[in-house]
Amino acid sequence: MLTVADIMTRSVVTLSPSESLAKAAETLSMMSVSGAPVCDGSARAVGVFSKSDVVDGLIDGRLSPEALVKNHMTTVTVSLRADEPVTSAVAVMAERSIHRVLVLDAEDHVVGIVSPLDILKAIHEGRLRLESAA
Repeated sequence: MLTVADIMTRSVVTLSPSESLAKAAETLSMMSVSGAPVCDGSARAVGVFSKSDVVDGLIDGRLSPEALVKNHMTTVTVSLRADEPVTSAVAVMAERSIHRVLVLDAEDHVVGIVSPLDILKAIHEGRLRLESAA
């Protein structure tokens, strides 16, 4: 059985809740990612921040670049443990229409992230097979 640990991206960009929107947007842009987990001072996941949370507001001036990530992040995070099957990640993303699932350890520290690209890569490499429902 292929697990989340087998396909997850282990090098994860994280943000702080006290970062400004400008700094967070710069980090996401510089790292070429569309979103990142937000971790507290104990390195525990407390939310997820994505470009889509703020881009329009920054462009049209409704949001200040100095506003804080903690006020604009999604606080309900969807996460899995590394030993769960990849099919769990696929199901969660499809059911919730989300683009990333955090992978957390027992202390809720981020150890990885799974995106649709990670799943497609596993399919392309032949490690994950699509099965027909017919």
